[in-house]
Amino acid sequence: MYPARSSLLRVEKGLQVSEDLSLHSLPNIWIRPLTDPAVLFCKLHRTIFEYWHESRGDAVLPGVEAMDPLSMPRSVMPHLTIIGPLPDGGTYKVRLVGTKLVNTVGFDHTGIVMHPDDGFQAQLSRFKWMEENRQPYFSVAPLTFSHRTYKTYNAVALPFADPEGKVVRIVVVFDFTPYDKIAAHLEPFLGRD
Repeated sequence: MYPARSSLLRVEKGLQVSEDLSLHSLPNIWIRPLTDPAVLFCKLHRTIFEYWHESRGDAVLPGVEAMDPLSMPRSVMPHLTIIGPLPDGGTYKVRLVGTKLVNTVGFDHTGIVMHPDDGFQAQLSRFKWMEENRQPYFSVAPLTFSHRTYKTYNAVALPFADPEGKVVRIVVVFDFTPYDKIAAHLEPFLGRD
């Protein structure tokens, strides 16, 4: 079972704790660590979180071998991105992007190295946090890494480890339900720390 959400959810706007989430502003919400699947609005997010949770067994993180496409839930495959940290300690390489995600953002990011100057500042901060803390997170943010900036996205990001426990892959599953349709669902989780 999962720990009580009130003691384990941290909600952030950007990198500052905030409860101000007006429906009229573009949100940038970061819930960390993600320990309670009840915050997840999207069925795809709940599905991949349950898979991640079950794959880790008694370990803190599941092993990278759990990322086998034959084992992962098929429904999430078109909506995911697989990212790996690079040895420099500050950049990440996009290893794979699902077809639905490519169609939605209008670009296949497979193979690129994510740099802050390319609109990935917030994502890089979150990935670094995940790598250091070895915990998943949920976010709602503007789509800054596509020419389709009018959209927001919701994402659950999950770390996978090598045998020594170091994060070597991050699976991010995206959903593009508009923020105004999920705001009421998220409201009970906001302001908890």
